[in-house]
Amino acid sequence: MPFVIDDLFEETQKAYRKITVEKYDDILVLATKVNSLALTILSKLRVQINDKKKIILISFYHKIIESFQSTIILCTKGLYSDARSISRVLMEAYFKFYAINNDDKYYNYYLEQQKYEEIKQQKNLIAAKRYLTDSQKKSVEEYVIPVTGKKKKSEYDNRRIAKLAKLEGLYNTAYSDLCNSVHSNTSEIINKPKFIDNKIVLTTGNEFDIELLLITNTSLLADLMNKMNSDERLDFKSEILKYQEESKTHQDMFMKKYDLL
Repeated sequence: MPFVIDDLFEETQKAYRKITVEKYDDILVLATKVNSLALTILSKLRVQINDKKKIILISFYHKIIESFQSTIILCTKGLYSDARSISRVLMEAYFKFYAINNDDKYYNYYLEQQKYEEIKQQKNLIAAKRYLTDSQKKSVEEYVIPVTGKKKKSEYDNRRIAKLAKLEGLYNTAYSDLCNSVHSNTSEIINKPKFIDNKIVLTTGNEFDIELLLITNTSLLADLMNKMNSDERLDFKSEILKYQEESKTHQDMFMKKYDLL
């Protein structure tokens, strides 16, 4: 029988989809508008083939849009935990975008890392050979390129990158919380099950986390669009400001709802 994607989600996710779309309709509509404009801006970007820094920044912009789309899709499928994990990926790309934009030393370091990433990959393949069959070992030997040198220890952890990006507040709040999901920290796992009539019922997320994720990611992409529009001297300022104002309204409502003012 052929695989049908709807069959996979029909029973387990249908209720979650209904809850998410109904409960967060306003922010999802805004997210859709922001995503559409972000893609329009992406299509307008132009770059010289030798402008490596700009190519990297545009690539990060594209990556952030894709991660944003993934988080929205996962939320509407009821897959909130994985949406949180990809939100962390989005924020790490966001930190690196602004760190590269702001700091030439980090930009040069980022370029240099490609060499050390290749060294790490090759050495991992060599180390794995003892677990492989003879035919697999032959394939690895054909693939492995002789390398010299050691993997350079990172001079920039995510905290330092966020500082260079001037986004320490985001790092210390939303990003740090998302790390719990990615690393399956104790607080994430121990609070996941709840009990009804002495039976374990696994929850996929709580209202606070879901709403915060949707609002934060939409706000970040809207702000990044504003920068791209300004840097490239495009003509989407009025639309972006409108979306930023809508996003700010959602943030204010969220703060008031959860008594965070």
